[in-house]
Amino acid sequence: MAIIEYSGLLAVGLMLATPVQAQEAGARQRTIVVEGTGQVMTPPDLTSIRFTVRGEGTTADAATKALVAKQKAIVDGVTGVLKNSAQVETGTVNIAVTRAGECRISNYNSTASLSTGPCAITGYVATLSTTVRSKDVADAATAVGLAGRLGAENASVQSYELNNSEEARTRATAKAMDDARAQAQAIAGGSHVTLGDILSVRNGAARIAYNDIVVTEAHAPPAPPPPPPVAIKTTPAPIETTVRLQVIYAISG
Repeated sequence: MAIIEYSGLLAVGLMLATPVQAQEAGARQRTIVVEGTGQVMTPPDLTSIRFTVRGEGTTADAATKALVAKQKAIVDGVTGVLKNSAQVETGTVNIAVTRAGECRISNYNSTASLSTGPCAITGYVATLSTTVRSKDVADAATAVGLAGRLGAENASVQSYELNNSEEARTRATAKAMDDARAQAQAIAGGSHVTLGDILSVRNGAARIAYNDIVVTEAHAPPAPPPPPPVAIKTTPAPIETTVRLQVIYAISG
């Protein structure tokens, strides 16, 4: 379950006064201080899928061509499962060489070595990281399974999120204010005083946690025609948005 919490400082009311007047008023001011909590649960409506594509070949061009072909097959398959409501973002591309024998070339070895003998280049490996964002939360896990079948490495549902977290925060804040007022009114009633205006409100920073679904192994693409993707039914936990407020009320009279 994803969790969002807010805390910090927000000035609600200002009083214009000289420093001496403010100090005297502060000394006379009677207040009620409470902490209100508001919590709302919202089903996630946005998901992120991440995977790595790998292409191999005896030359850099061959590895790159293999990467491009596999990338297209995976993206076409994933976006098809997600009913084409997907936004594809590609990350960094890396091309590495493979060598024969016990070659000890490394980034930490300053000694130059020829690409012969045990250090002869035997091939190239091209990799590309990819992220797919979609509002089709229900089919995200199925899309990950298909990506793994088509050759993606480390495919996973990276996160379930809210497309508009501010709307949830607004609802949680309203609940927190209602909770604070109810507490303050109860305290005022029990103390036989009259509750006054709000003097200040403190709230704060956000913390977010996500659920992950991970495919730990990748498989080579099956021979055509491919079977339909394996449907994986998931029920993502709703996103919990919590707002905690410290509210200071004046005591009237």
